Amino acid sequence: MLAHCIARAVVHEQGGIEAAVEKYGPKAERLSKWSALKVAAKVTPKASRVLNIPPVRHRAQGRALTVSELQELASWFPEHSKRLVLLAGMVGARQRVWFELTDDLVDADAATMTVPASLAKNRRITLST
Repeated sequence: MLAHCIARAVVHEQGGIEAAVEKYGPKAERLSKWSALKVAAKVTPKASRVLNIPPVRHRAQGRALTVSELQELASWFPEHSKRLVLLAGMVGARQRVWFELTDDLVDADAATMTVPASLAKNRRITLST
C-alpha cells in the first residue's frame, strides 16, 4: 500500500506516467534503491521528516546475571529446560549453538560441551568447560 502511494507521488512529480517511464525506465530499472529512497523522501512529506531524523547511536552496556539471578531465571522453566538455561548462562555460546545443540555435544560427567566447527564463529572446534 505504501509503495503504491509513493509510486503515485513519483509519477505525479514527474508530470505523468510517460515522463516517469522515460526518466526511470518501464520497470524503474534506472532507479537505484538509494535514489528511490531519496525520491520517496522528496515526494512524500512524512517520509522526508522520517529520513531527516538522525540515527540513534547507543552503546549497549550489558550485564551478566549473577549465579542467584540465573538460578531464579531457571526456576521459571520446565524441568527439562532448567539445565539448558543454567548451562547457557554459564557458558555464553552464540544463539545458533543453543538452537542446534544435541545430547552428544554435552558431557555432563566431564563437565564439557563441544561446539562443532560448523557452529563456531571461527569455524574451529571449541571445547567449553
